[in-house]
Amino acid sequence: MAQKRFDDVDDDERPRRSRRDDDYDDDYDDRTRRRKRKSKTPMWVWIAIPIGLFVVCAGCLGMMLPAVQKVRSAALRSKQMGNMTGIGLGMHELHNENGFLPVPFALDENKQPNPGLSWRVGVLPFIEQNGVYAQFDRSKSWNSPRNQLASNNRVLSYTSPDEMNAVGVDTRVFGFNGPGALMEANLKPPLTFAKIPDGSSNTAMVADVTTGAPWASPTDVPYVRNGPLPSFGVAGNDSFLLLLADGSVRNMKKNISPAVMHALIQIDDGLVIDFDGL
Repeated sequence: MAQKRFDDVDDDERPRRSRRDDDYDDDYDDRTRRRKRKSKTPMWVWIAIPIGLFVVCAGCLGMMLPAVQKVRSAALRSKQMGNMTGIGLGMHELHNENGFLPVPFALDENKQPNPGLSWRVGVLPFIEQNGVYAQFDRSKSWNSPRNQLASNNRVLSYTSPDEMNAVGVDTRVFGFNGPGALMEANLKPPLTFAKIPDGSSNTAMVADVTTGAPWASPTDVPYVRNGPLPSFGVAGNDSFLLLLADGSVRNMKKNISPAVMHALIQIDDGLVIDFDGL
C-alpha cells in the first residue's frame, strides 16, 4: 500500500492555531469607542459642601466653648480656694507658735512687729516657703535694697491662678486693717483666735479683692466701721473668696449686703452670720 503523504492530509484534520486575544483587538481597533460621561454635578455644590462643613464645625465649637470656659473657671476657683485654705492653716500655725495673732505685720528677730513687712511674709514658713522667708532681713522694709530680691519672688499661695502669667508679683489676698477689724495695727493686747468676741466662725480674716499690691508690702484693706467697702474678687466674676478666722473658706456673692459684710469684718458687733441665707 502506498504511504499517504502529509500533503494529502485533509485540511480539517490539521491542528488549528488558536486565535490570540491580540487578533481580536486588531479586528476591533477601528470601532468607535464610547466616551466616559462627564460629571454633571454643578460647581456650586463643590463650593457649598466645604462651606457647610465649616459652618457645622464652627457651630459645634461655639456650643462647646461656654462649657469649656465653665470647667476652666471651676478649676481656677478650686485652685484659689486651696491656696486660701493653706493661708488659713498657716495663720493658725503661726498663732500657735507665737501664742497670739501677729497681724497685720511680720515679726522681726525680736518678735516685734515690723511695720515695713506684711503679715504675708511672716506666714511664709507655714505655707512651705521657708527658702523665700530666709532671704528676708526682717528688720528692714519689704522694698529696701536688702529685701528687694526676696520681694520679687512669686509666691503661688498669694497669686491668683487666673493671673499666673501676669507681669509683676502682686497679690489680691488682703486682710482688714482698722478699728474693729481682725488686723487692727494698734490693737492691744495682741489678739488670739480664742478671744475673738464674735467667734472665729463669724469673723473675716482675709478676702480676695479686685485691686492688687506687692505681696510683701504691708498693704491691706484700710477698714472704717460702716465706711465704704473695697471691690472684691476678679473683675467679671460674680463671686469672691473669703477666709474666716476659723480657717474655713467661703464663696461669697459680690452683691452681698454691705451691712452683712461689715458684720463679718467687725470682731465685736455681736452678730451671728447665717451663711445658709447668703
